[in-house]
Order: sequence, then C-alpha cells, then structure tokens
Amino acid sequence: MKFRLYGLALAVIAVLATACEQRVQPIYNPTNVPIPQSLAFTSLEDIGEGIKRAGASQNWQMTDKGAGEIEAVLKIRTHKANVRIDYSQISYSITYVSSINLLENGAGIHRNYNTWVRQLESAINVNLQKLATTTKNEQLTTGDKAMMEAWKQAENTNDPLVL
Repeated sequence: MKFRLYGLALAVIAVLATACEQRVQPIYNPTNVPIPQSLAFTSLEDIGEGIKRAGASQNWQMTDKGAGEIEAVLKIRTHKANVRIDYSQISYSITYVSSINLLENGAGIHRNYNTWVRQLESAINVNLQKLATTTKNEQLTTGDKAMMEAWKQAENTNDPLVL
C-alpha cells in the first residue's frame, strides 16, 4: 500500500511539474525590430509617440524615460509586467525589466507575459506602418530622397560597389 501511494504521489508531482513547465516559457525579448524605412527621416519624438499610442491601445502604461527610451507597464488583475522599449529611426527593442506574479525565474516566465509582449510588438508594428503611410515625404529635400533610394538599394546587398 505504501508503495502504491508513493508511486501515486510521484505521478502527481510529475503531472504538476509538466503543467508548470508548459506555463513557463523562455522570456521573449524582441530585439532590433525594423522600423519602416520611410520613417528614417521622421523625428525620434514622432516615432516615440507612435510607439506610445500602440502601447496604450493594448492597455500598457507608457512613460518617456529620455530620448529613445520608454518604460511600459501592464497590470492585469494581480499580475504586473514592466518592460523597456529602446527605439531609433531604424529599429526598436522590447526588453523585460521585472514582473509580479508571473512565475519569472531568471530564464523563464509565464506564457501570458510572452503573449502580451507579442501583442505589444504587433500593435507597434501596425501603428508605425500607419505612421509611415501618413508621413509626408514631400517635406524631404531632393538630397534626402536620393539618400533614401540609395539606402533601399544598399540595404540587402553584399555587392561592394553598391556599398
């Protein structure tokens, strides 16, 4: 009888451990996500505003922390996630800072955190794409337009003549 109970206890522990493993995943930190090329000459402030609007649409509290940096906090029931968003006219990154009640263990975190960050990333991409389509390139000088065209040609090439 003792051995059966012991075996049952081990089985329960194994099931619980597996359930926890499924809930805890590696922390997702999107790094160097490209910003639309047509925003290359948009002010850093305007890009930051676009990122903040996207975060607010997903219920993140967005706070400027200086040029090219935003602190974003999401509170859902008893859970809290805090990330840093670093951005430029070329790319942005979302980096985990801290959390409450999300099972963070140094390498992993509750899967909901990753879902929330992916939703934030998607909202930022959509909002920046909208900003890119509404940005008026007529304000660009002829030299700026030529530089953008040259960048488009050189961006994905290994040709030394183009570079």
